[in-house]
Amino acid sequence: MKRKDFLKSFLVGLSLPFFAFGKSGQKKTCFTDADVEGPFFRKGAPKRLNLAEGYKEKGTILYVQGHVFGKKCIEPVKNATIDIWHASPKGQYDLNSDTFLFRGRLRTDDNGFYEYKTLLPKGYRDGGLDRPKHIHYKVRAEGYQELTTQLYFAGDEKLKSDFFVIRNRGMKRAMTPTTNEKGELKVTFNLAIKPKNI
Repeated sequence: MKRKDFLKSFLVGLSLPFFAFGKSGQKKTCFTDADVEGPFFRKGAPKRLNLAEGYKEKGTILYVQGHVFGKKCIEPVKNATIDIWHASPKGQYDLNSDTFLFRGRLRTDDNGFYEYKTLLPKGYRDGGLDRPKHIHYKVRAEGYQELTTQLYFAGDEKLKSDFFVIRNRGMKRAMTPTTNEKGELKVTFNLAIKPKNI
């Protein structure tokens, strides 16, 4: 999605009444809610476990791990492909370099487990959007619907007013990292994707 199209869709969304996104009438589900892809996704990210590889400046080290579940939200999904991308510690995306900074592609193991290392992203302002820090996910697996979503971080003040967090129930995906003796962060983010027959 191009940036101008993304901003246009955002403005259209603002013009709709809140009930257009509705909470009433929605079925309760254990599956992970989808979230906006945004304008900064790039195809062709390399397979790697360190998304900060090649970044020369300082930042807070962040380890992320989790599982991808499928049927009934309890069956592990092996060999799921996960595209991950996020802004730098300065709130900037790598849009065109060959390094693909803070971008990567992973596969889950036989237990549906994944993990990677990166640096904590910073929130940013883009056009009329004042976004909290977040990490984008795009999950694909044979026999399952593609899921595009975002990981957020609990305690970020911008969560309360972010349009997409409110619309897409992002507070459910606001995780609280733990901190080790080195000041490094670790967070667990599990995902549950829908089978194609649902």
